[in-house]
Amino acid sequence: MTDIYQDYKPFRNMLRKQHLEASLIDVWELARYLSNNDAPSPGRFGYNANSLRTLLYPWDLLLLARELILHASNCGPNRLDTMTSLGPIVNAMRDASDAATRLPLDQEDVLIGIHRLAHQQFRFQGNHDLSAMERYLLIFGQVEFEKIMLASTGLATSQYYFLGMAVAGHLLHSPRVNAAQNYGEFGISREASRDFFRRLALPVSELRERFSAAAQYDGLWQYTWNELEAHPLVGLDPKKPEHLYCPLPVLWLRRVTAGLYYDLANTRGFSDAFGEAFEKYIGTLLKKFFSSEDFVVTAEIPYFVGKNTHHGADWILSDLTANLFIECKTKRMRYEAKIALDEKSIEKELGSIADAVVQLYKNISEAERNLTHWCNNHLPIYPLVVSIEDWFLFSPLLQKQLRDIVKARLRPAGLCETLLNSKPFTFASARELEIGFEIIRSVGIDAFFRAKTSDEYHDYLLLEFSRQAFPEAAGGNFNEIFMAELRKILPVDDAPQG
Repeated sequence: MTDIYQDYKPFRNMLRKQHLEASLIDVWELARYLSNNDAPSPGRFGYNANSLRTLLYPWDLLLLARELILHASNCGPNRLDTMTSLGPIVNAMRDASDAATRLPLDQEDVLIGIHRLAHQQFRFQGNHDLSAMERYLLIFGQVEFEKIMLASTGLATSQYYFLGMAVAGHLLHSPRVNAAQNYGEFGISREASRDFFRRLALPVSELRERFSAAAQYDGLWQYTWNELEAHPLVGLDPKKPEHLYCPLPVLWLRRVTAGLYYDLANTRGFSDAFGEAFEKYIGTLLKKFFSSEDFVVTAEIPYFVGKNTHHGADWILSDLTANLFIECKTKRMRYEAKIALDEKSIEKELGSIADAVVQLYKNISEAERNLTHWCNNHLPIYPLVVSIEDWFLFSPLLQKQLRDIVKARLRPAGLCETLLNSKPFTFASARELEIGFEIIRSVGIDAFFRAKTSDEYHDYLLLEFSRQAFPEAAGGNFNEIFMAELRKILPVDDAPQG
């Protein structure tokens, strides 16, 4: 216990006086309000809406819930139901966080700190969770996942998402879930629903053990892995294990959408199916957004180079101005790299993206040499690697590090380093493209990517670049696409609105 532990102790001591169940219910109330402007204000507890939003941010509640579970008990006399009780605790939490940021830093540490903050905060802003829910529903809803879903979860995709959405709807009005509820009338057996909740919940005693094992009282204190991300439901009473609490409903949505990956990842056949499904998903977006005669969407067609089968770019989008060669990657940034645990963890993760960039350059080279089925139109070519999740490479240091790794790997791959200048690549997430595709459709491929790869914007995240460079262009109509595709997967009349 070093560095910030003395600064942390006042916060810990305050939490020891909190009533655990009541305080987690208060956190649920706060989370519901902070994440939804239309939710009823918790004014009945004496909060002032303006001062509350100034005091707390949605990501603060993730840390507060963790620390309450670690230290509060059902013998504590206090709860978080007034500004008088909440304010000092939040201030003490801030003091501990500030102590961590006051540790000696050089310029590189500052940039890495920005990287950590981006991963901590950006996902709580905008419609990240809604778009992720929609995206993963369309990916895991593809036919090839049905057997994998049944083998891993005992539920069909439609059943799994029915339970997930039913609980999400319930959490809008109550922090507590009854895991013993009978869903038999919906074709879901008691055994299957019990397994569903068992996978997503932990008793408070086990959560405490996991939090304690992961705790670090240094510059990473507020960034260490939070087990609520994997198990958003908490059992507080061993005598009533079916009564589960969800202090942060946003974590529930993440867990039953993007987090489903971790339930399926070790199932036989998952890796190939996941990659193919994501590639098909990007293809669906391309065909929906670029259906006019002004654009041509070309799917991957295997070809031979000598006796070897090559697959080429996953997708090629062309118009009268340029071509966009697209490589789809399901690789996620590991947690230790998100919190920048060390330089090697970041470099290893960036290396996986660099490999995809180099592979895409190889595909482009073969296409230009007429080795593929693509007809070379001699228009500019822009390489784009798209990831299934946001990597938030917000720091110019990380952007430069990625380019340096790509540069170092080009020559051993038989490629020229000048490709970085003649065909500068772009790395973006599916979420960014869901919004950016409509702008590309409006302004054209060359205008969009010539600006994105310019000196002015090459370090910008794609979404931020789009807003800066094309402020008059409309955002994407992804929700319309989602609604149409959703009805193919789930037999529902209405879907969540964004």
